[in-house]
Amino acid sequence: MEDLKNKLQKNKGSVITLSVIILIFLVLWYLGKGEEPLLNLGERVTIEEIDGAKLLVELERLKSLNQIDGEFLQSPLFKSLVDSQVQVSAQPIGRKNPFSPPAFD
Repeated sequence: MEDLKNKLQKNKGSVITLSVIILIFLVLWYLGKGEEPLLNLGERVTIEEIDGAKLLVELERLKSLNQIDGEFLQSPLFKSLVDSQVQVSAQPIGRKNPFSPPAFD
């Protein structure tokens, strides 16, 4: 017990400094809780309203598609395009779980 008192007496300045720093931190943290947020949206906005706004933006974008000129469909370059689709032949089906040992199939 006497040893602990001696250590506290020797490090009295460090203990006081640490206590003051902790106290300042707690006061600033407590005071910071009452501040207004950095971004104030005014009224609360629900997710449904945000989704609705996105939907309206996309609807307006789709409405503007009727102004596309379809002349490019008649161009020789478009008509020269060739379908390079490759047919995939049927393959035999393997095991249900390829990672299980063969004895457990």
